[in-house]
This record gives sequence, structure tokens and C-alpha cells, in this order.
Amino acid sequence: MNGWRGRLDMANGDLRHRIARREDLAAITVLMDAAIAELQKPFLDDAQIRSSRSIMGLDTQLVDDGTYFVVEHDGVLAGCGGWSRRATMWWGSVARA
Repeated sequence: MNGWRGRLDMANGDLRHRIARREDLAAITVLMDAAIAELQKPFLDDAQIRSSRSIMGLDTQLVDDGTYFVVEHDGVLAGCGGWSRRATMWWGSVARA
């Protein structure tokens, strides 16, 4: 993740959002993996972070529904997120596999 901080200087570019597409899935997965690994460190130990991957991840149905978005900075994925009215007991398609 440290490499991202060096390459992503958002003060010098525009942030643009758009609806995510299936071809974005690989880049979204990389970003989400980095977020899961890094952002939980102040709260969880390594074993808990590894365990959380079983319930956290991308729900590809949101992409198919058109309710998942990406934010890009100069063409590089900088953020993502979505919403659904569907009731689920977990997050992400990975948990259903």
C-alpha cells in the first residue's frame, strides 16, 4: 500500500466517479484487498484481518445492478463503493462462494 501513497497525489488531479463495470472487477479487488489489509490494522490483529476476508469483499451483483461506483484519479482507481436494497447476512460475493 505504501506504493499507492507515492503514486497517488490527489491534490494535483481531478477525481471522477462513474458506475463500475465488469471490466473493473480486478482493479476493485486489488483496492479492496489493500483496504482490508491496511485499514483494519489499528483495530484487529493479523489473524482477525485474515478471518475478516471471509465476510468482506466485493458483491458483484451490485456491479451488475448498476449500484456500484468507482472513483478515479487521472485514470487510476482511487475508491469504490455501492449500495443495495437487498437484505444480505454478509458482504461480498466471496462470502457466498
